[in-house]
Amino acid sequence: GLVSCGLGLVVFPRVAEISVPCLCWLLWVVGFMSGPMQPASFSMLGSWCHGDLVTYGSTLVDAGAHAGNLIGLAITPLLCTKMGWRHTCRLFGLLVLAFSALWLLKAQGSPDDPHPMTVCQHGCGFPSMRDVFKDLEQMSGLVLEVPLLATFLAHCVHLFIRYFQMAWLPTFCNDVLLFTSERTSSIMAAGEAAGIAAQLMMASLTHTLEDRGYLSTLQVRQLSSALAFTGFSAACLAQGLSGQACVHEAAMILSAIFSAFASSGFYASYVDMIANANLGMVVGVGSTCATCFSALGPKVPGYLLQEYERKDLVAWSRVFFLFSVSACLGFLYIPLCSTSPLPAV
Repeated sequence: GLVSCGLGLVVFPRVAEISVPCLCWLLWVVGFMSGPMQPASFSMLGSWCHGDLVTYGSTLVDAGAHAGNLIGLAITPLLCTKMGWRHTCRLFGLLVLAFSALWLLKAQGSPDDPHPMTVCQHGCGFPSMRDVFKDLEQMSGLVLEVPLLATFLAHCVHLFIRYFQMAWLPTFCNDVLLFTSERTSSIMAAGEAAGIAAQLMMASLTHTLEDRGYLSTLQVRQLSSALAFTGFSAACLAQGLSGQACVHEAAMILSAIFSAFASSGFYASYVDMIANANLGMVVGVGSTCATCFSALGPKVPGYLLQEYERKDLVAWSRVFFLFSVSACLGFLYIPLCSTSPLPAV
């Protein structure tokens, strides 16, 4: 996944000069090759963290992703101004490739593994299609367990709203609120920074509460998920009801903060319920479902706004109300979730 991202960034400027369809294909290939990264990271998380450390580890891993977003938002405009966007793409691509090499040489699969992973440590061969279908058949009974389906649903709802926010809020800020691009990017960067701070605080707080017995792991999952979806729903509702710029700015930042609580909520449930041997496969299924569902996030506003002017605040209010109601679906996770391990297959 990392290598494909790095190579994609290196060749991106050249492919962009060829044609838009070629550029779309490049982005599709990079996205396809990056798909295993999340299942692989959860498998490593399951090997390294157990008990009350799962919440802590899951939160810190997600905080790292937000930190990357924040750094990218901060330095990319500066680099593009100084070097141009083509050289900036190539620079980021080379940095990603360098990190990929370091990861392959130094990363350990678990604390019990004294040797860094190498490319062929676990075999270089690919499984046959027969083995793949056999694994999927065995996995089908596991993924239909109610607590896991509830986790899939929460994952889908979360990404559905996040993809809408990432794809459409800059357009809303620029076209409706008449923000400059610099002001919009500053608000989004502030939201990412606040989200990281909230995650670090939540990681420390929940670890302490679990360790001292004030909250069970299940209660931490339920509380964190409830906060995430409450924040989403309230932020979208506030944006739908108000036309004031300050309200929208505050809602965007608060939404990013509450979104950060998902990492100690339903995302950590994967590690709670699934044996490490099955964890990568199950997270892959959940991520695939969530990604397919979240693709609707950018499409739904386009459908709702197609008959109106992009600057029509009333039309945008309907969009925000829809996503506010959608966030409420995530609350189904709370009574259905579990931290009890499901049987391995």
